[in-house]
Amino acid sequence: MSVPIRSVKSEKLLYKVPEVSKLTGLGSSTIWRLIWKGILPACRLGGTVRVPPEAIKQIIKEHTSAAGFSNGK
Repeated sequence: MSVPIRSVKSEKLLYKVPEVSKLTGLGSSTIWRLIWKGILPACRLGGTVRVPPEAIKQIIKEHTSAAGFSNGK
């Protein structure tokens, strides 16, 4: 049984900061700030910084509130 190509989701192993920015709708400077503060895990390979997709999903999950915003944040 073959799997239709459309149902196979290909995901990059690592994303560049501008790609993370585009995926999340956040500015690149915000992404850099999250990386520098250690909030968004990233890896340095040579002279580049890359973010694993799992880190993007995790930060969104950790900062999503089912009850809405609280404490003015």
